[in-house]
Amino acid sequence: MPKFVDKKDYERLVKYFGYEEFQKKSQRNIKNCSCLDAGHTVRSKSFAQKVEDIYKRDKVMPCSLDMYKETYLTSDKLTITQMAKDALNEMKRLLEQRKT
Repeated sequence: MPKFVDKKDYERLVKYFGYEEFQKKSQRNIKNCSCLDAGHTVRSKSFAQKVEDIYKRDKVMPCSLDMYKETYLTSDKLTITQMAKDALNEMKRLLEQRKT
């Protein structure tokens, strides 16, 4: 048991994670996540929170391309998957087409 967790809370968590319903939900989520082609890099932060963070940092609302770059590229600006790379290139192409 981690030192920062209350004993009663820990016991409830262990009991909760052992429930059959939780186990079914967990397995379903694992299966669903394995179907994703372009995983994002924001972890548990919501996209709305990410938009707010970018707005606070840059003082301007991010466009779709900026949000994609912020949420699907690693810290060294690489895409996680080929699907993410293809999507990013397609968005760039469409934005250029829109400008002309």
